[in-house]
Amino acid sequence: MKNRKIRIFLSPSRQKYNLGIRGSGYTNEMQEMNKLCDEIENILKKYDVILYRNSYETFIEDWSKINHEECIDLHLAIHSNGSYGNWKKGVENWIHDSYSNTYSLAKKIYDEVYSIYPANNNPITNRGIKYANGFLAETNPAYFSFGMNLEVAYHDNLEDAKWIVSNRKDIAKAICKALIDYYQLEKIK
Repeated sequence: MKNRKIRIFLSPSRQKYNLGIRGSGYTNEMQEMNKLCDEIENILKKYDVILYRNSYETFIEDWSKINHEECIDLHLAIHSNGSYGNWKKGVENWIHDSYSNTYSLAKKIYDEVYSIYPANNNPITNRGIKYANGFLAETNPAYFSFGMNLEVAYHDNLEDAKWIVSNRKDIAKAICKALIDYYQLEKIK
């Protein structure tokens, strides 16, 4: 029996000017990642977990303060990726460095999402775990004791953008499966 509930802070992208590629149905990163986090919340609220979430009115300093005051177990930033030339594809998950205590969970989330990604047999799309080394604040231990930044797929690649829009519920289920397994979350009765 656990002494306290697991606390997860969902941090969907606030980047409203990162637009999806035309014809994909993808609007902008902020809107699409918030929709994905809505799906994640709908699943996780059935489990014995406490959820927190960023908003457009708050800033990283606010989230970091909550992280420390509430002893957040996971700060999960959820984004879609972009590239120059619109040719990149795939899923990746960013953590602080190769020694991060977040590696196991980051790999578990990555594996679950990548397993449902349509081009998961292509080495080019197998982007894996990446190391920010302080570059990404939401993975930086100075701000968050257990943070990672999941890049679901590329919003500027037509196939990836369509996949995100068409598979939001499945992507949320994959992320939640990893979280439920890792934290051994129990369903609320």
